[in-house]
Amino acid sequence: MANLFPADGNAGAGTANPTFGLLQVQLSQQQATMDRQGLALTVAGNDNPAMLYPRLNKGGGGDYNWYLTRNQQDDLGMLLDPDGNVEFAQDVSIAKNATIQANASMATVSVLQDAAVGGTLSARNVDVVQNLNAATAAISGNATIAAATVTGNAAAASLTVNGDAAIGGTATILTAAVTANATVGGNAAITGNLAVTGTATISGDLSITAGALKIKQWQIAVPDYVFGHGYRLPELQEVASFVRARGHLPEMPSAAEFRAEGLDAAQMVFMLLKKIEELTLYLLQHDERLVALSQRFPHVESAPEPTAAGAPLPAAVGYESRGGRRRL
Repeated sequence: MANLFPADGNAGAGTANPTFGLLQVQLSQQQATMDRQGLALTVAGNDNPAMLYPRLNKGGGGDYNWYLTRNQQDDLGMLLDPDGNVEFAQDVSIAKNATIQANASMATVSVLQDAAVGGTLSARNVDVVQNLNAATAAISGNATIAAATVTGNAAAASLTVNGDAAIGGTATILTAAVTANATVGGNAAITGNLAVTGTATISGDLSITAGALKIKQWQIAVPDYVFGHGYRLPELQEVASFVRARGHLPEMPSAAEFRAEGLDAAQMVFMLLKKIEELTLYLLQHDERLVALSQRFPHVESAPEPTAAGAPLPAAVGYESRGGRRRL
């Protein structure tokens, strides 16, 4: 077959002066504003062609978006805007690494190795077998990632990170599961469940709206041993002496320690449970003493009715009343 290209190597359709590539197909402005006028690539006997055509950019400026689609449907292909950004209307599967300097908008992202997005990653579903690095991640569906680093904000319906997750901004997630450590530089808003196998570090507020924060591993024992026979219940005078000297209950952190070291939620829950159990034992002991006294002195009248509202209460045993206030 003869070479149909001219001597200078350039051929044109719609133009007598092709300057862009070996083959330049030029549409008139009227053709470009018509519905899907462009280049069709077809196969004999197949009615599902690949189409390349321009459409006016909705942002204005007189420039065009270029679409590469199937069968002239904008939502079945790829869009290239005037600034060079690419949008994929359907799924994207990358066998090796994906590096995107600006923004990425896709239906589903599947990367078998590392994914690096310099701008915003916007997708319905994300599956990265190894690491994800992005400035901002907005995922309307599910994300399953080996390790995630998002320097800005992360929003997802479901986030599963098989390694470490580091989010520099705010995390807004329906359900999150991190098998290693999770670090959120801003606030974390979880509307469903949050499961972190390692350490969760959140610099801002943690808000869980509908689900539950469950701590399945802890270092402190459940304090049911308080009810065991070998447990020594501190005497109330010992507790009183400790409170006078320290200003807080035994085994409980002071206000200064809370400010300096923070709050261990699991430890605090169990310590409060321990104090409630000890308080229950004190009440049971006093009830036994009252029953014994009533049996020993059956002629003693019952306790008087409570005083009228606003009247000062009598000083309790072990207390002295000064100025209407009880002091140890």
